[in-house]
Amino acid sequence: MEKITDLEQARSLSPKWREGLTTGNISIDRQHRNLLGKIDDLVRACIDGRPKDEVTQLMGFLKGYIQTHFVEEEAFQVMHNSPTVMAHKAQHDALIVRLSDLERKLECQGVTMPVVTESLRLTYEWLLEHIYVSDVAMAQQAKAQPVSFSIGGHR
Repeated sequence: MEKITDLEQARSLSPKWREGLTTGNISIDRQHRNLLGKIDDLVRACIDGRPKDEVTQLMGFLKGYIQTHFVEEEAFQVMHNSPTVMAHKAQHDALIVRLSDLERKLECQGVTMPVVTESLRLTYEWLLEHIYVSDVAMAQQAKAQPVSFSIGGHR
């Protein structure tokens, strides 16, 4: 019962979308909102004791989300000539390594409470450290460095 209480507490502390997270890129902002909703779905599924295949599907969403999202986010930074694009990419790469390790645990151990708890912890850490800090800084840099288009090689 203690683990369920921990999950309920995690759900009550679940990061929520706020306008300060807006990057100015409709697709990236939609993806961030969608991720927050899916994290809430995952926590709720664990609390409610839903079937393992449902939990596995929700965890699979996170992996697919990340693969698509990171490509778009890095392209957004390149488009805005962000000086921190390589550091941002390094954060993305580190998360992918951690998620791959977690995926291996899921395959070997199944959807156990420790695996789910670790995935939630990783997701929250990433949200709090990456979206709320790095992505907000990315958006501020993009606003300060608008995209300039060149036509016929002239700016």
